[in-house]
Amino acid sequence: MAGRFVPGMRDEVRLLIEEYGNQNVSIRRYISSVTTGGRLSGSFVEQATEKIWIQPVGGFSEVEAADLDAQTTHLCFQYWSGYALQAKDRLLPSGETLEYDVIRTHLKESHRFSEIKQARRG
Repeated sequence: MAGRFVPGMRDEVRLLIEEYGNQNVSIRRYISSVTTGGRLSGSFVEQATEKIWIQPVGGFSEVEAADLDAQTTHLCFQYWSGYALQAKDRLLPSGETLEYDVIRTHLKESHRFSEIKQARRG
């Protein structure tokens, strides 16, 4: 019975992402292979670009109550049908210089959301 509400819930989340979503976000994943010397070698390769809503976590006093990873600085919300993020993926909103590292992902009936950490790299 609960399944009949899912399309409406997905539509509601879609409207929120369209209204509040950041610019297009580049999704990059580390792709590696084993070299002839037996070592891993690779780089981050763009996998997709899509509109994602990135929102700061409101203070760290609620991290334990919300069951978020302590490193989480932001949450990102995607359409249910969006690209399936994985831990260690990197996100870069267009026009920004700081990337976000994906810490943990969640799939709900109405949307995808991930815990992410804004990262400064030197």
